[in-house]
Amino acid sequence: MYGARFTTAYAREPNETWTAAIAKLPDEAIVLALKTLAEKGGAHPPTLPEFVAATKPPKPETGSPRYLGANPINVTELRIAGALPQPPKAERDMEELRKCLRN
Repeated sequence: MYGARFTTAYAREPNETWTAAIAKLPDEAIVLALKTLAEKGGAHPPTLPEFVAATKPPKPETGSPRYLGANPINVTELRIAGALPQPPKAERDMEELRKCLRN
């Protein structure tokens, strides 16, 4: 999602703090964080606290586009559910994330 900006900010491999925090998260929380960050469209990669905060479901009263219908995510949800194929880059990114989490 952030390309070279992520590796410039955090290096190619996650540090021990990121690794420990992400290892505690269930896959569903990581997927939610990635979807939430993609929706926000930030220009810079999140800090670890921002990433962890994005693992929590938004509340309807916050006015999230997810609840207002301004930014539908049905295609993303169908891809995550396996009903639609992942774009090649997304699949590669998810595989790299899985490798990091296994280490």
